[in-house]
Amino acid sequence: MKVMRILSILLITGILTACTGTTEEQAPTLLIVGYGAQDNGRIALVKDSAFTSNVLADRFDFLEDSVRPLPENSSPVAYDLIDRVNTRRKLVVLSRDSSNNSFLSFFDTAAVNTDALDSSFSEFTSERLTLADIQIDASLSQNIVLCPVQVQASQSGRYLALLSDQSVCNSTNQDISVDLIDLEAPGGATIVQHVQSILIFPTMYLRQSQSGDSDRLFYFRQEANGAELNYWPIPTRSDSSPDFEVVTTDVVIEDIVSDPVLSLSEVQDTLVALLQSRFATITNANATPSLGDVIATSSSSKRLIVDDYQETPEVVVLNETRFTVHSSVSDTSGVSEDIEATDGTIQSRQDFVYFVGDGDIILFDIKDFSEDDDSSDLDDKTASFSISQLEEPVFISWVIALLPDESP
Repeated sequence: MKVMRILSILLITGILTACTGTTEEQAPTLLIVGYGAQDNGRIALVKDSAFTSNVLADRFDFLEDSVRPLPENSSPVAYDLIDRVNTRRKLVVLSRDSSNNSFLSFFDTAAVNTDALDSSFSEFTSERLTLADIQIDASLSQNIVLCPVQVQASQSGRYLALLSDQSVCNSTNQDISVDLIDLEAPGGATIVQHVQSILIFPTMYLRQSQSGDSDRLFYFRQEANGAELNYWPIPTRSDSSPDFEVVTTDVVIEDIVSDPVLSLSEVQDTLVALLQSRFATITNANATPSLGDVIATSSSSKRLIVDDYQETPEVVVLNETRFTVHSSVSDTSGVSEDIEATDGTIQSRQDFVYFVGDGDIILFDIKDFSEDDDSSDLDDKTASFSISQLEEPVFISWVIALLPDESP
């Protein structure tokens, strides 16, 4: 990667913009990173100083005062944000310790003030959950065993979905399960729905509705003809008689024996299911889902990198050694760049993709990519920034900090 070239462009642009007053100062993006080896799990904030009045020479600032330990020194596994498309007001972190005990932690991200991190980026310690102690609804089997690898939150924050992969905690059991937790159930957090099978694929996506309709929790189940899309309607917060019945759709992705479903998310209101070497698009996610195009992408794909705001048209795919960008959900000619990263996130208001690797943040200028007549070369749109504190990172997300004059 030609790091110095893009580094110079980014810094000069940021400094000139701030000094000349050609644009208003923007509130800084704060990257949320979950990192740390077993028995030393942490989350922390990294400030991107671009477009602010104080652009740093190396752009990114690891905020030491933001470091928060995870329960029992557990390691981060996954995360989600409540109301992720709007306020992004609460961070939910799933973690697990060396004895396979799993925890859920909740952090205030509604109005983060970098000058008062102790009060504005704090854990809601009274809400912390040890999953081994969680209640199970009387209508369900009382023998549910959780080994969660993914967490998703409803828009209201009342419900959390957990996807468990028993092979992670017990190699003799290959079952996958999906569980729905009602955080506001009488008597405390309670599992209110559960499905378990060796036939369920190890990914899910909880689509947070912005129209007042119920959220939907999507997952795939293997059938004779391929991977079949199922979903649960997630009740609204005020629904006194919730219905958790599984809805089976007509969406079936074929040829999944050697090319299974690995990741599921959304790009501009189109569901995207990522397989090892393809992705499938699914339209009408809020009505009657329908299978769209199935498009080849880079081999050994691992996960989708998405824009929670649903403003970015590109499909970004990450694997162990590179990322691939398709200009839209129908683009058949993806372009790739070599990087080593474990996760990524898209901040569409400033048009950047942030990847996190071991000890660095990797920046991709997706706006430059979309506006470039020759977008076949990603090298001059990508830069790496060293942040030594980020050892063994697991996930990355973002929130917008308060501007100084917005601080309480």
